[in-house]
Amino acid sequence: MPEKFSKPRLVMIQKSKLFQLCFLVLHVAEMGIHGAWWRRFSNGDFIIGALFPVTSGRKCDHLNQNGIIEAESLVFAVNMINRNKTFFGNITLGYDLRDTCQKVKIASEQAIDLVFERKREKNCTSSKIAGDKIVAVIGPSTFEAVIATSAIFSSRKKVQVRKTTQFSLN
Repeated sequence: MPEKFSKPRLVMIQKSKLFQLCFLVLHVAEMGIHGAWWRRFSNGDFIIGALFPVTSGRKCDHLNQNGIIEAESLVFAVNMINRNKTFFGNITLGYDLRDTCQKVKIASEQAIDLVFERKREKNCTSSKIAGDKIVAVIGPSTFEAVIATSAIFSSRKKVQVRKTTQFSLN
């Protein structure tokens, strides 16, 4: 017998699937034909860097729902802070979010790109100055990746914060 869901639970599941589909379309559109790693950038006076596990799998081709929620939560929080001028007045926060694909090697590569500006992306031209404006980095999510990236961030005097709680929509 199929499992019956209450109407609010069914609506939540449908919205979650729709959100994942929309994110996937945007993700593929950003990747283009070159297969570049997922990145989301917004300029500001100060920038928060973040390494989130947005994708997973051998080819980084599976969406990680919790990583998507973490990334979108940071974007939402930064936007809310920027709208409320009582926090920082005329100073704005930005973000530079990167996908780690839940892999230590990719997290390390993204950390180097984040602070040393190794990669230039044509759709993020203002990111040339982002490395010096980054005040802190959130992530990565695994202990092994934190150890691998901590030397990179500390060499550039960047504060690194690792989340310690896990959540699930299930």
